[in-house]
Amino acid sequence: MKPLSRFGARSGVAVGVLVVGLALMALVGMADRAFSATPFKLLTGSWSGWGWVELHGGGRERVRCKSKNRLKGSNRLQQKIRCASTSYKISASLMLKSAGSKVSGEWSEVSFQSAGTVSGTANAHSMNLQLIGTAFSAGLTASIKNCSQTVTISVSGLDIRRVTMDLNKRC
Repeated sequence: MKPLSRFGARSGVAVGVLVVGLALMALVGMADRAFSATPFKLLTGSWSGWGWVELHGGGRERVRCKSKNRLKGSNRLQQKIRCASTSYKISASLMLKSAGSKVSGEWSEVSFQSAGTVSGTANAHSMNLQLIGTAFSAGLTASIKNCSQTVTISVSGLDIRRVTMDLNKRC
């Protein structure tokens, strides 16, 4: 499987926003211990799930993702993300940081040489984040219930209109 998609010339950036969004939904796992001394503790381990990429032209494609998360100190989380569909395969890394209700971080995707920043706010049951890359922006909303997460990413500046995803973790 080649790291190219049917989404057009800006596919690397499109895939970057998908990866960042899918990874960030894992942050919603802070719900049970929101903003404690170690807010990312519940996020450690392996998450996986399915979702959809919706295009502006009306098409959509099923995608599967897996995430492995490790604590780096009390307020930083390192994530390794792998996603695949019939059209593409991607691999990304993130380093995220929390300070009270604020979340910030950086991401990179190796295959497409994409990178960007993350900023936003979170409460006990949801997150609202802004994703910024060199050629796009996206808003992310996420929620958690028990050991599952739901995220919606609304994208500007790309062929992708929206990404929705459900991830689960064995609890």
